[in-house]
Amino acid sequence: MIEALENFFSFTSKTKIDGILTTTIIQLIRLILENQFSVYENKLYQQMIGSSIDSSLIRILIDIYIFYWQYDLLRILNKKRDIFFRRVFGRHLNQIFFLWNGSKDELFTFLNTKSLTHSKYDHIRMTVSMDYKIQYLDAEICDVGRILQTRVYHHLSFEPYALPYMPEIQTRPSQSQILLLLRNSVIRAILYCSNEQEFENELLYIELSFLHNEISSYLIQKIIENFFIEFHVVKKDTCLFDENTYQVLQSSIRQNYKQKSKYHLVKRQWRY
Repeated sequence: MIEALENFFSFTSKTKIDGILTTTIIQLIRLILENQFSVYENKLYQQMIGSSIDSSLIRILIDIYIFYWQYDLLRILNKKRDIFFRRVFGRHLNQIFFLWNGSKDELFTFLNTKSLTHSKYDHIRMTVSMDYKIQYLDAEICDVGRILQTRVYHHLSFEPYALPYMPEIQTRPSQSQILLLLRNSVIRAILYCSNEQEFENELLYIELSFLHNEISSYLIQKIIENFFIEFHVVKKDTCLFDENTYQVLQSSIRQNYKQKSKYHLVKRQWRY
């Protein structure tokens, strides 16, 4: 990890971050990694291998470490793009997905390529699965006739109509919290669902989930109606969307989401 961090700082050409020398940052991180302790049953233990992923520092280091392995992976994948690889690739921390046209045996042969199994990547342990449909974070990604489709993933066998989780809501939600939950559920559905049919199915699921949790139908409909009015969507007949209307709505939501994300990032940086 330290080597990857050194490469990262070298790549960015920065010698200081917030007035602190990058060499000092590396020394401090090395000190942390070499002195990790935990208490269990009134006994002090030192962690000799690995680190807790709950640490924000460790998550950043993992991200940097895998970034360089990902670079080698993509470089080799791009060489095979006309044979096996279709240009769809995603990564969040240590979860990666990409579209592969070859067989499972060909995939494992590819992943055993010397560049990907170099000694500098010895600490990477891969669990590989291959299917036409996968769960990636809280999204479901499907390859349907060589067309990629996405929707919100649900554990239907585990609390099928549970309300979405938000850390700031620990008890039965108040009306203002219901508004927040429902609004965020609809936004997530729009961001995740690749077409209007998937979105309308997800919207129905959202309504049923809130009804199942004893939220009044009137309140649910009112919140959803106000949400669409805000984004200038008018219901036509029995069908809420056509393809063009949905694409425009998706574009508006993405733009709104990016602006808010940028605002929160700047606000957080200012606070620090």
